[in-house]
Amino acid sequence: MPKVETNREPTEADRQAVRKFLYAMPLLERGAPLLTELLWVLLGRPGEDSHPKILPDYCYHIFDALQRTFFKGVPQIHDTVLVMDQASRRRAWLTAR
Repeated sequence: MPKVETNREPTEADRQAVRKFLYAMPLLERGAPLLTELLWVLLGRPGEDSHPKILPDYCYHIFDALQRTFFKGVPQIHDTVLVMDQASRRRAWLTAR
């Protein structure tokens, strides 16, 4: 296998390719599915049976690791909020998606 040169200076073509990639879609729009799925995991995976998994399995493993480590001090939503009307909860969940 040929050695890959890693210490070269970027050319103008390299810069143009990066600009084209970054301008194609804003970073927040590109990461929106990640944030949505991370929030779903942090909320305790409500409706897991009917939830379409749009990311590879390893992403959900990373989210689980984040929940156990970085977010371990944040209580689960079901430990902090008492929902009296379960039908309204379901409607709110469906309209928020």
